[in-house]
Amino acid sequence: MSIRAFIAVPLPAEVKEAIHSLGRELTEKGLRIRLVRPEGIHCTLRFLGNIPESLVEEVKGVMVKAVEGITPTTLQTAGLGVFPNPARARVLWVGIKGNLEPLTLVHERLQQALEPLGFERENREFSPHLTIGRWKAPLSRGERDVLREALESHQSWKGGEFDLRELVLYRSQLHPSGARYTSLGRVQIER
Repeated sequence: MSIRAFIAVPLPAEVKEAIHSLGRELTEKGLRIRLVRPEGIHCTLRFLGNIPESLVEEVKGVMVKAVEGITPTTLQTAGLGVFPNPARARVLWVGIKGNLEPLTLVHERLQQALEPLGFERENREFSPHLTIGRWKAPLSRGERDVLREALESHQSWKGGEFDLRELVLYRSQLHPSGARYTSLGRVQIER
């Protein structure tokens, strides 16, 4: 049996709510995004896709090795952005600031250690972010104007801090009301 899975850093409830509130504010201003529910907001380090259930323990072992020697660090949520660009926006996100070196190192270690298990290395550069929502359709001219104003006015927006203290292997189950996430295992980052 296969399961859809990913590895992420969990966030405190108050940070998730701040991000979701920002999303609601922006939809009220005219952005037609499908918001991520607060419980679905996390810092994804590696999307695994559909994996055999038999690989779960090996993936958890990779996670343990990826955090060896990493010091817990506090990161800040800050700013607003889109992928791939404002003219063709598909994903609206909040940025992550602070000492990103440990987070980037964990990501790179995951990339390397997952390759022998059959996971292809991601081609795009790692860009730590927290997804607020997604667009299903191209933006209208008016919506592009609202987005441009939102990006400018929210450059210094802050949604709180979170700690890089653990990694979670999540199972993602898709439902009409949105994805539901279940923890398959947690790895603590020790001092």
